[in-house]
Amino acid sequence: AADLVSITANHKLIYRVDPVGNYAYYTATPDPAAPNSPERVVFAVVAETCHRVMVMYGGKIQEMADIEPLFEEPLHPYTIGLLHSLPRPDLQTKKRLYNIPGTVPSIINLPPGCKFSNRCDQVMPVCSQSEPELREVKPGRMVRCHLFS
Repeated sequence: AADLVSITANHKLIYRVDPVGNYAYYTATPDPAAPNSPERVVFAVVAETCHRVMVMYGGKIQEMADIEPLFEEPLHPYTIGLLHSLPRPDLQTKKRLYNIPGTVPSIINLPPGCKFSNRCDQVMPVCSQSEPELREVKPGRMVRCHLFS
């Protein structure tokens, strides 16, 4: 496997290619509001190079889809937040970029239930009680969210 590691301020972006398994993956530290955020770089690279994408939070897949449907109609609140945090030169606004509310929890002290529940703007009581299963909600679209139960 070949690795590319980029470190910007306190963020680290890792790109790994496995030529035998015919896949590649990107990982980045979580802070999409930062101006040089690796998430912004990752989404730009993903949009141009990938056919299918998995969005992870709290060490688990939250959404999985082909690239076009994911960018056109994100389903999971975390994916929606990530995409809303991207700069849009075509809109030419001077508004501040969207910031997902709350603080990313420690991976060793995740909240009970849905791992995104403490930051989600669509949280329901069930979210803090049980973790949703990753399920197919449309052909080729997987999401881990009680909104789709």
